[in-house]
Amino acid sequence: MANLLKSRSLKEVNRDLIFQSVKSLNQEKVETAALLIEYFKNAGFNPFRAAEEAEKKSGAFLDYLNDEINRCTQTGEACLYLPTSNRNVTCLNLKFFFVQQLLGELYTSISDSEFELVCAKVLKHNWKVENAHVTKAKSDGGYDFHGSYLVKGGKNSFTHSVIEIFGQSKQYAGNISRPEIEKFIGFIQKNALSRKHKPTIYIYATTSNFSPEAFQLANSFGIICWTGMQIASFIYSSLEIETNDAKAALLHYLNH
Repeated sequence: MANLLKSRSLKEVNRDLIFQSVKSLNQEKVETAALLIEYFKNAGFNPFRAAEEAEKKSGAFLDYLNDEINRCTQTGEACLYLPTSNRNVTCLNLKFFFVQQLLGELYTSISDSEFELVCAKVLKHNWKVENAHVTKAKSDGGYDFHGSYLVKGGKNSFTHSVIEIFGQSKQYAGNISRPEIEKFIGFIQKNALSRKHKPTIYIYATTSNFSPEAFQLANSFGIICWTGMQIASFIYSSLEIETNDAKAALLHYLNH
């Protein structure tokens, strides 16, 4: 309990306890003090101490909340918190928990090849990429999905240039490690020689996340990293049906 909201740092907040507290309250708008009291009670504090800590840590929580909103805006992830939140009232996006269910389905209810197809669908639906597709099994040459982004302009929207996109996907429970990124870099270096500096985007997609070392290495080579939560958020943002069944939503996305 010693680290809970210990400082004004985002890392000091126990996100799982926050999620548990929001679920137990189940409101789209909740008094910030009430949310924090629930948070500290779930952490093991007695009601009196929980209220005391909630009062002291409201400023730190507001900083955390704003950091989360900014981070999700930058990454495209669904966010639990809405920008209308303030020190008195926390406004919540309860659909966030449906996106979490989608994330679980990405790992448990589809195959590796279907996850590759999901990534190609993200290129098609969310990036508006032409000819997004998966590669043939055992002959992909180091990438799993591919597409072409057409840069258009002018009165007739003619194509100025074509940006090729090559993606690697891994349906995985643990964090992607540095060696996995190094393997993909081997493909990138080989591909760069044949493409002769033509505009190219490289993506590494996973159902999980990336270790700090893997993310740093990917970033240094200009590789775009898609986490499982990002992909689940992409799927949710472009769903064409309304449903509370995450598995049904994922299967609909795969087939459209």
